Amino acid sequence: MTTNGKIPSSELVKLSTPGYLTADAAKSFERLLLRTGTTGTENANEAYRSYEEQARIFQQNYTRTYTQYEPGHTDRRVWNGVSWYRKKGYASAAVPGTSFHGFGIAVDFQNLGGYGTSTWNAFAAIAIQHGWTNVEGKTVNEPWHWLYNKTEDNFISKDNDMLVTVKGRTSFKLISGGLIHAISEADKTRLVAAGIPYAALDIVTITAIEAATAKLLEGGTITVPPITIPPIVVPPVTVKFPQFDIAVTGTAKPHA
Repeated sequence: MTTNGKIPSSELVKLSTPGYLTADAAKSFERLLLRTGTTGTENANEAYRSYEEQARIFQQNYTRTYTQYEPGHTDRRVWNGVSWYRKKGYASAAVPGTSFHGFGIAVDFQNLGGYGTSTWNAFAAIAIQHGWTNVEGKTVNEPWHWLYNKTEDNFISKDNDMLVTVKGRTSFKLISGGLIHAISEADKTRLVAAGIPYAALDIVTITAIEAATAKLLEGGTITVPPITIPPIVVPPVTVKFPQFDIAVTGTAKPHA
């Protein structure tokens, strides 16, 4: 298992906003941003944090001098056998080497508002479906702190996300988890770099995929017919509601 805060750069994926995450978390992060339109991150350390960055933040927020971070309340942590206390006016921080940020699966999402606000509630309702949880954040009153759990992601990429465009055109769409998003060329480039398969298809095929997806969102079960995406043929696959698993692109590989 990779040591916390020591993940090799080859195992991290650059996000569309500042920072890096591990591959599955990064793909989910990008899908979540497309769904919610949220800011994401504004600083790189709001996603993956190296051990050194964890230590810097911890020493910034904590002191070895006994301190109450608010009247009647202390937050004592032990690091390398020494007691540290949260400073007044500072946010909590994990002991270096124990933060989920160090595993590349935690994000401090910006501009969500506080608990109970319409912005936070709307984000939370969607984030949970994508495998993100604020359970740890709530223990320290941090509505921005979210962890990714692959097993809870209803939209997990089982190689079934796909970028498509009509042959000869430059408009792009992302088919992801039973939803279709119109996206910019910049988004398309970013998602291809993240490993999402891309293909230029004829308008008939794209229309068929859109129709099948629309039916899926209404409920029930559909079977998508075989689709040829040179140089492979995707076999017919049954897609079931409510998981929104568009498996029609299950064996597609990125190509120009």
